[in-house]
Amino acid sequence: MAGVMTFAEFQSELFYELGNDTETDGYRGDWVNRAYRTLTTQDKFFGKDIQLYFPELETFSTDTTADGTLSVSTPSDAHFVRAIWESSSDVKMINISWRDYVERTGRGTEGARGAPTLWTRRGGNIYFYPTPDGAYGLTIYYKKHIDEMTANADTTEIGEEWDESILKLAVIQSMYRRKRYADAEKEEGIFLNMVSGVASAHNHEAEDRESRRYPDQTWMSNEY
Repeated sequence: MAGVMTFAEFQSELFYELGNDTETDGYRGDWVNRAYRTLTTQDKFFGKDIQLYFPELETFSTDTTADGTLSVSTPSDAHFVRAIWESSSDVKMINISWRDYVERTGRGTEGARGAPTLWTRRGGNIYFYPTPDGAYGLTIYYKKHIDEMTANADTTEIGEEWDESILKLAVIQSMYRRKRYADAEKEEGIFLNMVSGVASAHNHEAEDRESRRYPDQTWMSNEY
């Protein structure tokens, strides 16, 4: 899935929402992309915690460890890593903190090498413990960063249900830039209702999970 509103339409709508403010000429494209980035990278908006899920940004890459090499490169477009599967041994690796990793001494000795079971991310690399003693296949599951819109016909990578939310967030952020604080604050509630509604709709995918199943309503409504 992808958005429906084009980059040109986003800018035109933003221009209209800002009252045809010509002093925003040359900035609106960047402001739309900033709102797009903000929506897809934050979990808190105007003081409210809202967990947003973008299935289109969930992806994976594969890599292979090498004997005696501490780490592999984090995928260049990763926002954050969700999980790592060590495919050679069919094991889901466990994430640990950087401090926990550093406190595990002896990583540099050949005798301490083995099949990696733990991982931690630091900078542009993913480090493993134990230090690998050979080639192990990795599948790295992660949420990626968006590709910004550049051409007029471009649309977002995420579903069309988010188009209006991106536009509204661009309006609010632009109003703050133009020091229209009262106007921006009035728009915040509209935006929060928008994203909350879409986020709750996405939560329906979780209803099929074992932990979320409920008895039939007939049984819940009767005492017998």
